[in-house]
Amino acid sequence: GQIDHTLNRINDVNNVKQRYAINFRGSVHDRAIALRDVVLAADPAAAAAPNGLIKTLDENYARSAAPMDKLFQELAEISPAEKEALAAIKEQERRTKPLIERVSALQAAGQVQEANAMLGQQAAPAFVDWLASINRFIDLQEKLNNEDAAGARAVASGFFGWMVLLCVGAIAAGALGAWYIARGLLRQLGGQPDYAASIVGAI
Repeated sequence: GQIDHTLNRINDVNNVKQRYAINFRGSVHDRAIALRDVVLAADPAAAAAPNGLIKTLDENYARSAAPMDKLFQELAEISPAEKEALAAIKEQERRTKPLIERVSALQAAGQVQEANAMLGQQAAPAFVDWLASINRFIDLQEKLNNEDAAGARAVASGFFGWMVLLCVGAIAAGALGAWYIARGLLRQLGGQPDYAASIVGAI
């Protein structure tokens, strides 16, 4: 039961959180590229496609963020380290999204030089920090999985040891029981040594 519980936590909890975080990473990485394309666009019309992609990627991120938040609210076994890691992701999101909007707005207003400067000096470093916080969360889930797997292996190993010990005990108890039975038979058949000897030999 303990092994089953551990494997369920790995598959149904840790791996799910990790998968949502991987979705975060894909969204953030692709948004950074799309924002660069916005700045490089020759005119607002050319920037429409990457701006639309940024919006789609933001929606994709939200579709993973909502169930992630629900998991953290419902599960009692979320560790303080996990809560801290998710809070760091949210802080980087809060810091970066306004920069994305500001860069896009500058480009739309024809202030390409200013948009490019903000991208390089503020938005790009913010994206780097955001991705780093997500990677830390993913690494933490991997660490938790490794610890859970090691715990399950330890339980399985201990279970095997107990089975060997119990089998040895059962054999010893059976041998002792046979000895007592033989001893009783020898007493009952004290006048028939040859027959008693054959019983002992058979045992």
